[in-house]
Amino acid sequence: MALSPDGRVNFLELHWPVIPVETVQEAHRLQERVRARWSPPQLEGAHVESVEAGILHSPAVSFVMDIHPAIRVTYAPDAKGLGKKAVRYADLNGREVPAPRQFAQPLPAAPEKPRPRPEVIKPGVPPEVVKPR
Repeated sequence: MALSPDGRVNFLELHWPVIPVETVQEAHRLQERVRARWSPPQLEGAHVESVEAGILHSPAVSFVMDIHPAIRVTYAPDAKGLGKKAVRYADLNGREVPAPRQFAQPLPAAPEKPRPRPEVIKPGVPPEVVKPR
């Protein structure tokens, strides 16, 4: 989104994937179960901070679009310190929901080639006479 100098929307790009009706219906069922005190899976060394039901999908900038109804459980660590909170996505039975695919390809490894040694040039001596070190 880009705003104009006077604060109005000047440019907006919106990603809105088509979500199958069955997925939306299942997400609503998950919401009802969460409201009815669904029990999230336990995680060693952490306690449940929040539980939300919704739809998990691939990023907008992706070559594929995976969409799954899921319950997101955010865990806070029991020990105080720095770090990221654990997040798990589960189905109605507490089984892990697969993460949406992301086709981010790692850069290929640089080819292994021996580096040529530079020639040593001495003034007044032809290069073919100079011996390498």
